[in-house]
Amino acid sequence: MRKRYLLFLLPAAGMLYLLTMPVAYVIGDPYDELQFVLSGDPVFRPHHLLITLLYRSAAMLLSWLPGAAMLHLQLLVIATALLALAGLLRIAKVQGPVAVLAAALIAVSNAFWLHGSVIETGMPGLAALVWSVYAALRAHRAAEESAGWRDSAAPDRWRILSAVLFSLSVLLHIQSVLLLPALLILLLPAGGGRALRSAILRIGLTLLLCIGGVYLFVGVGVHGYGSASALWTWVTTHHSQDSLAHLSGGIIAVARSLSGLLRLFVDIGSAGTAVRGLLTGQELATIGMQQLLQLVAAVVTVTAVGLWTWYGRRTSRRLTLAAIVAAVSLLVFNSFWLGSDPQFWLNLLPFLFPLMTAGMQTVRRQSLLRFTLTGLVLLLLVANFRVREPALLFPRGDEAHRQAELFAVRHAGSTLLTPGSRWSAVLISTEAPVQVWQIFKFEDVEDLTAYCDSIIDGALRRGNAVYVEGLGEVPPDMVGTWESVTSLFNVTREELAAHLHARYRLQEVIVQERGAVRIPLFSVHEKFSALPGHTTFTP
Repeated sequence: MRKRYLLFLLPAAGMLYLLTMPVAYVIGDPYDELQFVLSGDPVFRPHHLLITLLYRSAAMLLSWLPGAAMLHLQLLVIATALLALAGLLRIAKVQGPVAVLAAALIAVSNAFWLHGSVIETGMPGLAALVWSVYAALRAHRAAEESAGWRDSAAPDRWRILSAVLFSLSVLLHIQSVLLLPALLILLLPAGGGRALRSAILRIGLTLLLCIGGVYLFVGVGVHGYGSASALWTWVTTHHSQDSLAHLSGGIIAVARSLSGLLRLFVDIGSAGTAVRGLLTGQELATIGMQQLLQLVAAVVTVTAVGLWTWYGRRTSRRLTLAAIVAAVSLLVFNSFWLGSDPQFWLNLLPFLFPLMTAGMQTVRRQSLLRFTLTGLVLLLLVANFRVREPALLFPRGDEAHRQAELFAVRHAGSTLLTPGSRWSAVLISTEAPVQVWQIFKFEDVEDLTAYCDSIIDGALRRGNAVYVEGLGEVPPDMVGTWESVTSLFNVTREELAAHLHARYRLQEVIVQERGAVRIPLFSVHEKFSALPGHTTFTP
């Protein structure tokens, strides 16, 4: 029965991901990940230690297929997403149509769909974690079965397999280590005595050899770190930690983390920024009708999932405790990290899904449950079925791609200075004839204003037109970028704008095409140049 539903769910999800995956190029983090894969240098990043090795190996093995390496790697990501879905179905506490509808709800959720169809770091690690949880649950089932049906060593084999898969998840994405306490709750045998001590020893040695051994080999053998302190610094230093120093604590941090939980199911867009503005008394963004509907869809979905999980809490105290520990671990971590990024909530799914489906069993009117699940699947499908990069269904991509195309045609050979935006990332990915400088990616810059001056002066001396983005209108998705810039360089948007206004002539420019595509910018000119019709910017 379960195999029959797998044959329905996996092809449907695979087709959805194939139709919506990028086919021409990728931007943002997937673009950076692709550059790691295509570079000839050994790349072992401590927080994604084996992900580049996995992707490079897959690129070589799949090189016989038609198309570029990007498409081959996306096929691998889709395969790992389907593997994760199959694992979720295996750990479901309900069977039949309800099980496949519950898995379909996850398949069309925002984070799972996004990370299941682009070259990212989250999905391979999630697939390993899902099957690690399955092996842990299987160990308890084997221990409960009669010795006449199963040999006494079966539970230990399942536990070791679970520890190996968990180690793989950590080596692919180090954030999985946060789930170790939750996994141990599922993994360790009930009671105490010799059986518990033996299990702790076996699991501990497996984790130590698989995780510690690989990190030690790469750190010492590949990178050549000769001391424990140097090795520890390499493992614990993240390239984005300085840019995240601006993140505020308290209630705002918790709200930011919870917004990531909402985005796990629906991309609420600028609604999250607008809500944060209400909490802080700032006008960061406004909520349009589309953002409001997405926010409502996210709240409804999270509420329904939460209720089903609550109903399933009596099914297994062990599962309930593991899910609580997993949720608290991720909530705390995300409050100090990129909590609004739904990727960092994905690892909650393997611990949440068994309880959620167990709660579905308690619903008396199963027909109403199936109707509700179907409605939620359709709701998430519509809410998350949006245009991003060019895909088979959307050859031109979203508005950011049309903005990049328009700017590249009209202002080829120019220089663009931006804090960071989607359309400027498209210019970089497509290698458009525009020199793009993204401020939030500057490295080893002590004086931001002087560095920006050197970029602008050099471009003007070469006779290039210079444009600056984000000094006037600040789109909602650029609010966080400017906060990162302020944290990195101790210069606010207003201070940088005042400096540029004092040093250069800034003329407001709106690049647009028939009103459909609009890019608000400022063109930069030497201070002494005369500009007919010039309008200056006062911050």
